Amino acid sequence: MKSAVAFVLAALIVATAGTAHAFSLVASTLETPGRTHSVRVADADGDGLKDVIVSSTTGAPPSQKRVVAVYFAEPGAHPAKPSITTTAPAWACVYDLADVDGDGKLDLLYFGRDKVAARAIGRSGFGEERVLIAAGSDVLFPDSYRLQGAPLARNWQGDDAVEIIVPNYNRLVLYTSSGGQFTKDRALPIEMFADQWTGDYERSPDYIHVTADASIEVSDLRQADYDADGDLDLYVVKEEHIAVFTQDNGRLSTKPAQSDRFPIRTDDEGRKRNTDVRPIITDLDGDGYADLVQAKFGGSLMDYKSLVRVHRGGPGGLPRTPHFERSSEGFSANIRFDDADGDGVKDMIFPVWKVGIMTIVRMLTAKTASQSFYVHLGQGASLYQGEASYEIDAAAKYDPNAGELYGMEPRFGYDFDGDGKPDLLTAPDAESLEVRLNEGGLNFGDPVATVAIPPVEKIIIDDFDGDGRADVYMWYESYRQSKKVVTIWNKADETSAESEAQ
Repeated sequence: MKSAVAFVLAALIVATAGTAHAFSLVASTLETPGRTHSVRVADADGDGLKDVIVSSTTGAPPSQKRVVAVYFAEPGAHPAKPSITTTAPAWACVYDLADVDGDGKLDLLYFGRDKVAARAIGRSGFGEERVLIAAGSDVLFPDSYRLQGAPLARNWQGDDAVEIIVPNYNRLVLYTSSGGQFTKDRALPIEMFADQWTGDYERSPDYIHVTADASIEVSDLRQADYDADGDLDLYVVKEEHIAVFTQDNGRLSTKPAQSDRFPIRTDDEGRKRNTDVRPIITDLDGDGYADLVQAKFGGSLMDYKSLVRVHRGGPGGLPRTPHFERSSEGFSANIRFDDADGDGVKDMIFPVWKVGIMTIVRMLTAKTASQSFYVHLGQGASLYQGEASYEIDAAAKYDPNAGELYGMEPRFGYDFDGDGKPDLLTAPDAESLEVRLNEGGLNFGDPVATVAIPPVEKIIIDDFDGDGRADVYMWYESYRQSKKVVTIWNKADETSAESEAQ
């Protein structure tokens, strides 16, 4: 069997000829060097086109290598094979992409335990490694299997320059640049979260044997407007704990404006460790203040439960008491907030997967499962009260060998035909994508485009070529599907384009 998937090109003409917004979907497959772990879509070389940057692993232990590959975009397409590749050094713990020298091109940054280094990205290859910061992180460790991406080099202070955050135990160290040189600016105190487990011990006349496992978890870094002053503030997020560092005259404060725990797990769930909590930071009601969404899901196989809470931000910060909550019997992992009906307000797309005996039988026999998605329209300060306004089901494929489900949830809020209204992208059978055009509000027409794909694991949707129509990027992290990235470019139909030009 060939180790790489051959380049495939399939143009599918949408059956909307005669309209002003006819379009085609063009799907292609990018061969990746190895097992794909992360995908970024960004303009790496400063030519205005979005390139694809992939982190993957080749080989097997102990000789495996972590490879970063770049696919430079041409108008309307990406090459089937990588334009340039490089092997990450063994010391690299995580990576990021940023323009650290202000030349309009991205650099590949490696973060290690004793330094932060960068390599320029160019069409002729990667530049020589140069050390940006001669100090590293004491909480990051290199993973020989994968090179994980982390958002650490960003415009953190709103000054149109890239600052670098290096996580350390109980603090984030912020580095700023002047003339291309990065120097330590300040340290932001944070709370670190350690986890430990101790197994049964064996006692003998000669020794005591204890089995223990310990880990330190680094919080996520997010940006949102905490105080409605127009500046993006820094949120340090770890499940139930939120700390916020606001901008003060273009600099991040060294003391958090708020540092609180928002408990959503019960004591029993905390002891059993059978639930996950995913926080979302976004302005839901359009008042300028970022809100906190907590989504909790988990339980046992036959007794999944989910809960979502919304804490509305305001002049006094994030209140401990939620303004809205909804619970469900079932598994609700990927709650999304998108403008589904085009009124400019974020709506809540609430998934529910109910697991029962018949669900398990269907998974084992037909190797499929079904999940329901409910759209609750945003109502400003009232948030998402009342019954769902729209419901749609989606299918997923079950892989008994991996014990995993593969499929894409319906995606609202993206314009595929360029008419300014949010359309609906669905995967009705987990092996194809369909576009249904918005006919006003939450009314969506029959499918106008269908493209065959393998079951979806990861997906990015955006207008990547600036033509006003949404494009799609998908990749697969399972071993069976891992050596490729599927791109679906959205192109105006030539007949329609000629009509618009006239």
